[in-house]
Amino acid sequence: MDIRTLTEAWSKELATYPHWYVPPYEVCEELASKTSEVGLLQCHAEVDSDMMFDFCYELVWRYEKSMNDYSDYEVRNIRQIWENYAQNFKNPGKEELAVARQEQVEKWFDVGMALLREYRECSMDAEWDAVYKALKPYAKYRWHGEQILQVEKAKQAFFQMDIPAMRRCLDRCDLDKTDYELRLQMLGIRVELDEAEAVVEELQRLIQEIRQASVEQPENYLYYTSLHACALQLYGLCVQGVWDHWGMRHIRRLSIVLKMKSSVMKKCLIGEVGEIGL
Repeated sequence: MDIRTLTEAWSKELATYPHWYVPPYEVCEELASKTSEVGLLQCHAEVDSDMMFDFCYELVWRYEKSMNDYSDYEVRNIRQIWENYAQNFKNPGKEELAVARQEQVEKWFDVGMALLREYRECSMDAEWDAVYKALKPYAKYRWHGEQILQVEKAKQAFFQMDIPAMRRCLDRCDLDKTDYELRLQMLGIRVELDEAEAVVEELQRLIQEIRQASVEQPENYLYYTSLHACALQLYGLCVQGVWDHWGMRHIRRLSIVLKMKSSVMKKCLIGEVGEIGL
């Protein structure tokens, strides 16, 4: 299968994705089994940079959602494709060009974030620094892009075990109230700083807000349901950290709620509640 055909097929599947924050295990397995670049990433020297990047974006999206591992070969070629595509935004008048091609800039930004995560988890600090520096001028063209980079910087400090830097990053983060994903991630970082007791109260508020958002936006029910399940998991860990009779009671309640969430998502998977689109 050629790059164009595969990109179009993957793009159609992405268009029907129901926006789970974290997909159910069965969906991850299905997505991973249907995803292979079969050596096509190394075609970037012969294929048009726009087409090559479109293929790269679809591949990275599928890898990230299915939590698939990248090989060194894949990371190396994704980085090269990403850097080649960046030349589109480095011409004179890049501000106007970035606005005109905002969707492409957002996709380029998201691929860069995947590279940052990979470099961070592999302790490749020099590569992380280079990609972070390249992304920073374009963060304003991505919804909450600057906040996304701030949270990533805090994660990088954590991986380097630089606790003072982590705290500085947390202090500088000014997250929008409706950015539930980043707020949840930030609370997770704070748990690593031994702030579980304080995080419990904030998580309770966040969980209520996510639940309310799912009521107000029924078209995004699956997204908020999966995000709600993640928040409950973190809440359970925090309550165990506090660990008293109140905590034990809440853990039993959480186990029941999470089983219910899992049941709903499995029904979605087999078509009893909407369609998964894959």
